[in-house]
Amino acid sequence: MPRNRVRISIPNCGSVLLFILMGIHPIADAIADPNTTDYRSGLNAQGTIDGAKNQIERMYATCFEWETLAIDSLAQIDNGGTIAHQKFSRLYAEIYRSIWHAKHLQAMGEPAGLDLERRYILLRNLYGSFAAKLGEFQAKEIGKLRAADEKRKKVIAQALQLAANGKLAAAERGLQTLRLQQLQSVFYLTHSQSKTFENELALPHNQVLQQLNAQRQQQYRQQAAAKIASYQTAITALENGCQQIIAELGRSTGNRPDGPGAIASIETLWGNASAAIDRAVALSWLFDDGPPQAIAAPFQNELQRCQSIAVGAIEQVLESLAQSVDPQQLPTLYPQLLKALTVVDRRVTSDLGPKLEPSLQQLAAKHPDLVAQSQRYSAAVSQPIRWMHRYSEQQIQHANRDYPDASALLNRKFASDTSVRPAVYGPASRSERVLTPGVISQPAGWIAGDAKPLIGMKVKLEHSLRLSPTATISLTRQDRRHYGNLPADVPLAKFIDELDHNLLIDESHEPLSWSAADAKSAAEMQDFRAVGGRIVQLTLESAMTRFATLPDAAHVMIPLDRVPEIEDQGKPLEKAIWRIQAKPDWVAHSLFFAKLE
Repeated sequence: MPRNRVRISIPNCGSVLLFILMGIHPIADAIADPNTTDYRSGLNAQGTIDGAKNQIERMYATCFEWETLAIDSLAQIDNGGTIAHQKFSRLYAEIYRSIWHAKHLQAMGEPAGLDLERRYILLRNLYGSFAAKLGEFQAKEIGKLRAADEKRKKVIAQALQLAANGKLAAAERGLQTLRLQQLQSVFYLTHSQSKTFENELALPHNQVLQQLNAQRQQQYRQQAAAKIASYQTAITALENGCQQIIAELGRSTGNRPDGPGAIASIETLWGNASAAIDRAVALSWLFDDGPPQAIAAPFQNELQRCQSIAVGAIEQVLESLAQSVDPQQLPTLYPQLLKALTVVDRRVTSDLGPKLEPSLQQLAAKHPDLVAQSQRYSAAVSQPIRWMHRYSEQQIQHANRDYPDASALLNRKFASDTSVRPAVYGPASRSERVLTPGVISQPAGWIAGDAKPLIGMKVKLEHSLRLSPTATISLTRQDRRHYGNLPADVPLAKFIDELDHNLLIDESHEPLSWSAADAKSAAEMQDFRAVGGRIVQLTLESAMTRFATLPDAAHVMIPLDRVPEIEDQGKPLEKAIWRIQAKPDWVAHSLFFAKLE
């Protein structure tokens, strides 16, 4: 070993390098989207194309390993040492290969591919900075490159001929092999020294690679089409499930489902179909180059179709009950039905009440006094409802002074004196800027980490809906920039007791009007008009990945009758959405405002 050559000790460097040089990667744990606490992470995969998820996880893990290695090595050089330069030259070539892999992931419709490309380009530039410290090797490496002139010209000519014959994959392989060899020499050189050699080979290679990825994207688009079309299965399940529920209601057996249970089952089937359509439209945005609104239009029509199926089934449930239920059971059953229906109503943007009113009236008319009771009840509680609603709204308006709407807060500019951006990449901007942008234009982890000044800030989130009656979390209705993740265990006993008192509800008297039933079911479900609290954590997600992987149970974050809302700016791969986790200070129900201890 030369006297001035010091091999530095970096944990795990050898094992990582060995995996890379053998053409394989170490296995990494599954990644999670970056947040204000754990920002050294990458974007999740949407995983439509087989192999993409594992590739993304490996590439993020390797990127962080190589970044740490470079930072530590630069510090070692500054302290008088040198590096094991031959291994670094091979890593430099592998970084380029990773950039090409990242472009391939983008052809797979993976937003993480764009984030990885940015990260590896920064890493390439970082490794490129070693050249200025390796001048003693430059003459030798320039000689190697000049000696390969004829071989380079021959490989380029052969590759271009293969590409002209439509054999893009073979052409790219030939160019890539030679370029990886060449890059091991380029590592030692400054840009002015290497540009002649690099331009000669990089230009045809990049051109062929671009054509190959366009070809791959067409193939992946065909594969994605099958997954996109799978939403039809959920619509069929909605149709068949509704038919089965109605058929069972019509049977004279002791095991037939009850009316409220039937409505809840229809809502679940409807939610599953809606979530499937949301996933499909997100994948279509990723794999189709057309305008987002035009792409979404057919899916919006499918959502309307689902609404027609579900609402039609609910009407049939009410009509079936009108024919089969003992009229004496209606005073107990009717308010339970109203509560079940209002749960569904809060999950759509349209008002279901007027649509279902004729069927409800037909059912109530089967009891000799239920219509009159309902009218008397509505008259008795209308004034309390009016005053309670007005008070709740006034309290929300008062709270708005200290708890800004989440959309406004995320669009606000802040100055920040600190950044998680490593210093080796240059100083971060200290000017006022939006810390929670709607477009991912730099490494996602940096954006998430730099949003930390918002932690602890007060925020108001609107339209929180519990995932299910027993779920421990609620989600707020998403908008273009964010959605909220909130606990669903708020202590409300005294507020519900007061609500019951004002709405004349007790163990033997349930609500008999739509508005009262909505108030009661919302309190029981902990569905709130608004929630004010302090931000605990912010997580940056790809909007497309969020919607493309939306679990059925999370359908509450997007109304059942509309497609997801997305940012106007940026390409689909770049669009972001922020998950806001907050600790509630208060919750606003339509009829009460609860400050929490």
